[in-house]
Amino acid sequence: MPPQYKYFKSEEIEGLNEEFVAKLDQARHIAGFPFVITSGFRTPEKNQSIVGAVQDSAHLTGLAVDLKVETSHEVALICDSAKAV
Repeated sequence: MPPQYKYFKSEEIEGLNEEFVAKLDQARHIAGFPFVITSGFRTPEKNQSIVGAVQDSAHLTGLAVDLKVETSHEVALICDSAKAV
């Protein structure tokens, strides 16, 4: 049975590394607001179709996400919470 996370549904994190998601879940708790994943795991074909994506993107191994942010304050909270975990 796959692990359960407090803030993420299985369809949001499909293909992502479990330890990475556990840390992302902890960071989300610390930040205190929802993290909206706009891009997670990518196949090589999907990665090639994205303008600006690098060939060795961590998205290919499930170790990266892109998050939607509204303000620079949210960016700071995400960075601070990620550093904390």
